Amino acid sequence: MACQITELCIGCYNCEPVCPRKAIVEAGGRFIIKAIRCNECRENTDGPRCRLVCPVEGAICASVS
Repeated sequence: MACQITELCIGCYNCEPVCPRKAIVEAGGRFIIKAIRCNECRENTDGPRCRLVCPVEGAICASVS
């Protein structure tokens, strides 16, 4: 499974540098998560790092196939 960035994203850049797998990239003025790289930060007991630093609730969803 992989996380997904929704249309609620405000482009704050908080998520990109915290991704340990470099799955978050900017594309066409918005951010996307490369599903092939994202493992939802399984090693982090608090959950996906991108969701933890995102200031907008619902901008990053987990477990999207």
